[in-house]
Amino acid sequence: MCSCVVCVYGDIQEPPPKITIDPNGEVPLDSGGGSEGAGANVEVVTEGDVLVLTRDNFKHVIDTNTIILVQFYAPWCGHCKKLAPEFAEAASELQPEGLHLGKVDCTKEPELAKEYLVSAYPTIKLFKDSQPVLQYDGVGSKQGLVDYMRTHSDPNYTPGASSVLQLTDANFTSVINSKELILVDFYAPWCKHCLA
Repeated sequence: MCSCVVCVYGDIQEPPPKITIDPNGEVPLDSGGGSEGAGANVEVVTEGDVLVLTRDNFKHVIDTNTIILVQFYAPWCGHCKKLAPEFAEAASELQPEGLHLGKVDCTKEPELAKEYLVSAYPTIKLFKDSQPVLQYDGVGSKQGLVDYMRTHSDPNYTPGASSVLQLTDANFTSVINSKELILVDFYAPWCKHCLA
């Protein structure tokens, strides 16, 4: 748990760079021009090559990227501060491959933190096909993040064998009786709390 109370930043001399995301999914477009009004491009601020996600652009960014790694953080958190340069370097290395990393400042976007059940910082979630599918629990290094994204974005990737058994009415009693100790997870596939 982070013991930081205050984070002090120096004066920012110029606004952060911005990119826009085409409603048809092209990322990024040049930041000049762009259409106005309904159906217009969604503006996304970047810090380096990391997409800064807000409630206004989150869904669009997640929906227009087949796979994206998102860090939910708090600027005062010491662990988040330590991870920031590694995350930025990983984003820079992956960006030419069309793989994107994004971040959500949970102090500014508490609704997103609540929606994705963020209870600790940093929390890093992998989104595939617009859904959070995994929580990153790997090494907090540039190489660890890069390897993770390359592995999970590979179309030939298949997860390793699982020791999780799917219990049904037909096998429940026999499986439970065959084990000395067993942990059973009762869940609802439509429940986002269960899927988190």
